[in-house]
Amino acid sequence: MRTLLILTCAHDLCLTRNLFKRIARVDGWQYFTHVHLHLDHDVSFGAAKSLLAPLIPYSEQNIRLTRSDEFDAWHTRRTETMLIIYKLACSLNQDIVRLDPDLYIVSSEFFEALIKPSAAIAGKLMPLYPPAFIQGRRFDFIQGGASYWGEEGRAYLQGLRVSKLDYFRRTYKNLVDISFPDRRNEYEYFFNNAEDVLLSGALAIIAGIERTNIPRLQVSSYDIMPDYRSEKWAYTDFVASYVASGALAYHFEGAHDGRRALMTKMLQQFYWEQDSLK
Repeated sequence: MRTLLILTCAHDLCLTRNLFKRIARVDGWQYFTHVHLHLDHDVSFGAAKSLLAPLIPYSEQNIRLTRSDEFDAWHTRRTETMLIIYKLACSLNQDIVRLDPDLYIVSSEFFEALIKPSAAIAGKLMPLYPPAFIQGRRFDFIQGGASYWGEEGRAYLQGLRVSKLDYFRRTYKNLVDISFPDRRNEYEYFFNNAEDVLLSGALAIIAGIERTNIPRLQVSSYDIMPDYRSEKWAYTDFVASYVASGALAYHFEGAHDGRRALMTKMLQQFYWEQDSLK
């Protein structure tokens, strides 16, 4: 028994609908018994029930809707907000699969690879960039887009207090060996704005939680394209690079580097093209 956890906002509402349809197309709903759909403040319960819930093939009692109350919580206390959402999802006492709306699932093989019942935390492990070391090992974390949280991983989340996040941010200079001190602003950006870096990275390493890497699980543009921010790359270049990677899912992310609208437009076009071919 597993819970599918998805966060959405008004910007991602169309992507979430497409993701749900894609899950159905690759027969992915069979891997879950519950869906926890967390809405940002700009999505109403009514919109979620009318636009998203009908695409979920479960009875109403197996669909949980929660919503952010604080207007700016996701922007000012992102990791803290995510931890609260994870704790809510943990209350169902089931393993959790978190998917982001900007993920395109290639085939059912994606779910077969992601579902790791024996794992504490599983997904695509990637090193922090700029590089760093923590407790004598490379600082890495589970890349956003898709992650699996098993029993040990859920226990770790449930026991994690917000005070530990604040403590890490205050003391990271003593805990993390950063390779480029002159780029400290970049490190601090990730420690304050990228929840995956802290929850599946620094704090999981400190807590001794095992993270399992899943080869080929997903790929983002920065994984495969040199100078991926360059304006010389067209939509067709991105798609060709994604397909050539052989990954099981394509992550059209761009929130951390100011390309969110561009990547969303690309993903919507990709959905349209794929649907028109079938």
